[in-house]
Amino acid sequence: MNIIESWCEIRTKSTPKRRCHHTSFIYKDYLYVFGGIDINEGKLNDFNRISLTHEEPVWESIHSKGAVPG
Repeated sequence: MNIIESWCEIRTKSTPKRRCHHTSFIYKDYLYVFGGIDINEGKLNDFNRISLTHEEPVWESIHSKGAVPG
């Protein structure tokens, strides 16, 4: 099991939309972010990931299927 000993900011050229009430998790050196709510757009149904090990990380969009949760 990997233990995160400290946090750091990752700066990228492009980022997913801002959000709250989303789900996020780390799996195999990637941070995944799914859904949430944007204050202007409402419920989000997007799925994104970013590598935590690359020197110049880039956000990737992952295509998902199905209805917007809850």
